[in-house]
Amino acid sequence: MISCGALLSGGCAELKRTSNTRPEPIRERVGLTAFEGTYSAARSVPPAPQVMAPVPEGPNRRVDVVAQPGGPELADPDTPTENETDYIVVTSLNRVVIDLMVGQINGEPVYAEEFLEPLDALLRSSADRMRGGREGWEQQWIAQAAERINVQMRSKIRDELVLAEFYANITSPEEELGVLNYIQRIRDELESQNLGSSELSKARFLETRGLTLDELVEQLSTQQLISAQLQRDVYAKLPPVTYEDIERFYRDNEAEFNPPGVALLSIMLTSSDEGTIQEVRDAFAQGKTFFEVSQEHNKLPETSWTREVALEEGGLGATTFYGNEALNSAVQSLSSGEMTEPVMTETSAWWIEATEVRTDEGRSLYEVQLLIEAAIRNQREREAELVYLNTLLQRANVSSIETMVGRLVDYATNKYVAGFVFERQ
Repeated sequence: MISCGALLSGGCAELKRTSNTRPEPIRERVGLTAFEGTYSAARSVPPAPQVMAPVPEGPNRRVDVVAQPGGPELADPDTPTENETDYIVVTSLNRVVIDLMVGQINGEPVYAEEFLEPLDALLRSSADRMRGGREGWEQQWIAQAAERINVQMRSKIRDELVLAEFYANITSPEEELGVLNYIQRIRDELESQNLGSSELSKARFLETRGLTLDELVEQLSTQQLISAQLQRDVYAKLPPVTYEDIERFYRDNEAEFNPPGVALLSIMLTSSDEGTIQEVRDAFAQGKTFFEVSQEHNKLPETSWTREVALEEGGLGATTFYGNEALNSAVQSLSSGEMTEPVMTETSAWWIEATEVRTDEGRSLYEVQLLIEAAIRNQREREAELVYLNTLLQRANVSSIETMVGRLVDYATNKYVAGFVFERQ
């Protein structure tokens, strides 16, 4: 992890965040109802729509999008709606690209196609795999997609807010140049892995990571700048983990470090008449296994032939297995691999084998103190980071997370499930 001090040093230069430039598309205004409803309202998947695109030439050309009956109705571009939002509609041959702005993070628009691009392969493959399966697969896909999109949205908001805070804390030209020099070092290091060739680097990273060199530099530098900001404003202000903290954690989680053993019992219930008892004894004397004898004589359903019991402190002899005292005492006297004599009731006989007794060796405080220290520190950092992010979120210009996720899920459902035609230009 880099420190802010290592970054914020150097000469004078103007610092600007780099971002992928978006081509200027043909912009139309379409009502939000065009894609909203599958997830956040109706919770149902509409029939596959048709997209029509012979597009007239001219500076004021428009794209007509027509859905099948029963699908979502697309509002007329000239008719504003209460929740009107921007779509980008771009034509390419006879196909149509439709990109929805779902909201804003710190004043920067969030576009559906750009946001979903990292999830595209996963969402597409899961829809293809589930399609044609059991009835209701669409709702299962929507639930999974909503969870993935929600996680990515919160991660994006976190990164954007922390990164903006990092840049807001730069107050001098020297600090600006320090950051720029650091980003350049990342690029130089990546190029040095490819004989110093920028072209070789671009080809290699595009092939192995699916990213251009510029995108990889931005990704790596962004991660480091976010880490530096969190270290300075959050982690560095946390109290150190003391030995008393470690001891308390060990006591509170002793079962995790000294887990109880487990006994696997094999159980057989037979008739108590002398003939059956002798047949069972003879079968064991012939070397048959407990399972083989059970197949011949066990009156219990097969699902009850085995039982796994967590051992209490003190092991097998201190664990209560049954409420019947005679049966419980017989099991407590066993060692691993041993079997009880038949425990008789009025009409039945119980045979129990301690098929396996597993006892895991515990770990002392000395052995796990470094692991505990790391666990406590990680927990404190997560809690402090959450408080910090909530503070940033309260003063940031961020659209409703729930609304943005809902719009993205609607959009993704229409793209991957309902059959809208989407192509990137």
